[in-house]
Parts: sequence; structure tokens; C-alpha cells
Amino acid sequence: MNFEFIIPRHFENELLLLPEDVLVVFEKKLYLLQTNPRHPSLRSHAVGMTAKDTSIWSSSINMAYRFTWEYGPGKNQITLRHIGKHTIYKNP
Repeated sequence: MNFEFIIPRHFENELLLLPEDVLVVFEKKLYLLQTNPRHPSLRSHAVGMTAKDTSIWSSSINMAYRFTWEYGPGKNQITLRHIGKHTIYKNP
């Protein structure tokens, strides 16, 4: 099963701030997330809850960069929340 991504404008803006080498790896991680959100190389783990009581997940791009996401809003959809260094955990 492949998930459809919901990509908010603020996530797109955060992407523009990333180095090119990180973007290349992120594309590969995005494919893994789309096809298997539990893939071990994503190193996904829950980092919080939304106001609607759904989990916010963090996945690894490399040792320095992470991105956060949540399931929904619809079935087979994933909303990308934030991308960047570990400081994204302040507001996942």
C-alpha cells in the first residue's frame, strides 16, 4: 500500500533551507515512508500527540536531520509536518 502525502506550504518552505545532499537522501526516505512507514532505516518513533490525539512521528534523514509527520487526515494519507535539525522537536 502506498500512502499519499499532504505537504503544507510551511514544509515546502523548510525544504528550501536544506542542503542539496540532505534533499537527495530525503527523497529516498520519502519513498520508504510512502511504501512502508515502519521501515527500519527510517528510525521512526513517536514524539508527541496532535490536538486530535493522533501520534506525531519523527523519522531520520541522517544523523543530523529529521522530519516529523502524522497519519491522516484521510485513509492512506500522511501529513508531513516539519523538517530540519533536532530543533524541530521543540514544535513537532
